[in-house]
Amino acid sequence: LEENFGHMVFCGLGGIFIEVLKDVNSGLAPLSASEVDYMIKHLKGYGIIKGTRGQEPVNEEIFNDIVVRVSALVTIAPEIFEMDINPLLGKSNSVIAVDARIRIEK
Repeated sequence: LEENFGHMVFCGLGGIFIEVLKDVNSGLAPLSASEVDYMIKHLKGYGIIKGTRGQEPVNEEIFNDIVVRVSALVTIAPEIFEMDINPLLGKSNSVIAVDARIRIEK
């Protein structure tokens, strides 16, 4: 939560891609589908999302929808101080949240 601006939403491939390569994009909530599309397509590792070397691509429409919905949630629930969904596992027909943590402050 950015005190004067609201919630920042971060989008990246996670793991070493964020830690070592700093491959993450961000925007202020609420985010539109076109803003999230831009965030996803401008990741350095976007080729991994599209599918590379025979790997199944991630369903970008579902991935986009999840980020848009998280952005809407933190906008209407200001008591959410911090939220981390990691990892999201993506396939061509599904994207599933394996673990999530939400920190509430009043």
